[in-house]
Amino acid sequence: MQTPMPGASSGPDDELFALLDELDRLEELLEDMDDLGVNSRAEAEARIVVLNDLVDQLSPNDLR
Repeated sequence: MQTPMPGASSGPDDELFALLDELDRLEELLEDMDDLGVNSRAEAEARIVVLNDLVDQLSPNDLR
């Protein structure tokens, strides 16, 4: 979350900005999940394990 700029007024505008920022981030997250074919955090974590294993298999021994 972003910190308001010095001298900026706080209040309803800051709260609205924070809500819109969170909404945007969540919408982007859902789009990314759809693009990757991932439906849940558990699926993403499982895919990360698989990808890490593939990277380890393909990496030269001196980079491990």
